[in-house]
Amino acid sequence: MKIAIIGLGRMGRGIAKNLVSKGYEVEGFDVDKNSYKILADLKGFKPLNSVSDAYDSDYALLLLPTGKEVIETLKILNNYKGVIIDMTTMGYDEINDVINFVNNSGLKYISAKIERGPADAEAGRLIFYVGGNKELYEKSQNLLKDMGEYIYLGSNENANIIKLISTLLLTANTVLLAEISQIADKLKIDKDLLVKALTMGGADSVQLRSRFPMMINKNYKEVFSVKLSKYVAEKTLEYLNDYGIDYTPLLRNVLDILKLSDTLKIGDKDIAEISEFYKKINNA
Repeated sequence: MKIAIIGLGRMGRGIAKNLVSKGYEVEGFDVDKNSYKILADLKGFKPLNSVSDAYDSDYALLLLPTGKEVIETLKILNNYKGVIIDMTTMGYDEINDVINFVNNSGLKYISAKIERGPADAEAGRLIFYVGGNKELYEKSQNLLKDMGEYIYLGSNENANIIKLISTLLLTANTVLLAEISQIADKLKIDKDLLVKALTMGGADSVQLRSRFPMMINKNYKEVFSVKLSKYVAEKTLEYLNDYGIDYTPLLRNVLDILKLSDTLKIGDKDIAEISEFYKKINNA
């Protein structure tokens, strides 16, 4: 089976490595040719000169910055006979524009919105929120299974909004942990013991286990940047506003902190680096 990956950023490259290791023919395209250099030693991977070169693939996986790039790509793939699996995170208006285009074009299209990071992509441990045509979803289950776990949520719109909500919730949790992390250096307690103690009680969370240690040890991994998190937060709040939910002070504070961190060029690797934003403010 041949898989084309359109968008070879951190996640796209991780998925490429995983699928090659599982025996798939993998080809890919990215506007940033540096991605090809990073994957140069990956045997079984073929770089493409353009999106149109993906026409011979069985599946096209889209991992693009926004819905704008998705529609541009779909226009090029207008006569594509394979299945398109869109993993791009989008806002309310963007997903509507994409679905309208798909419905008018007759393309075989489903959504599979991603949770977790590049290391999980490479290891085949991603989580997918899947939506769209059920027959196409069922046809695609073996491929999805080789990339991680998945849950079918009905419509493309459902998959997209659940992804946005999930990401904003984990971001809000991370921002709160970043505030609390400021006290870690002042406590006379081993840092590993501190994490263990907190995970034993009601404060336990995935972010406490994964990102809090990054903060207190100042050892940040490349997972999910502040810039991307800011984009997701903006799109989630747009969704909420479109549903008439306007009073969201906590989430808006989270967005403000993301914007300030991004302005200060904090968080290129991961949102855990927001703890550095708090240090900068507290030491000003």
